[in-house]
Amino acid sequence: MINRGRKTIYSSESEITRDNVQRVVTYAMQTHELNRKDIKYLIEYEKGRQDILDREKPVRPEINEKIVENHRLLISRRLSCLARQSDMFRRLNRN
Repeated sequence: MINRGRKTIYSSESEITRDNVQRVVTYAMQTHELNRKDIKYLIEYEKGRQDILDREKPVRPEINEKIVENHRLLISRRLSCLARQSDMFRRLNRN
């Protein structure tokens, strides 16, 4: 499950030196690992691997129909198409 979005990795150190690099990277890796799990979840979700597929039905398990409508994939394709159109429109209007 997702952890409410990816987090920006910050450091309280004003400068990274040989003395503090291991501590800073160790701290950053904790946040990075959470972000990595979220990204993996979102990629799998977009591919159609959604939580309902793993859900077990305790009552009348013989009737267990699972339907996955991948609206996420349609939305992301549409958004990327709109982004390309917007980029082309900006380039055309520069001239």
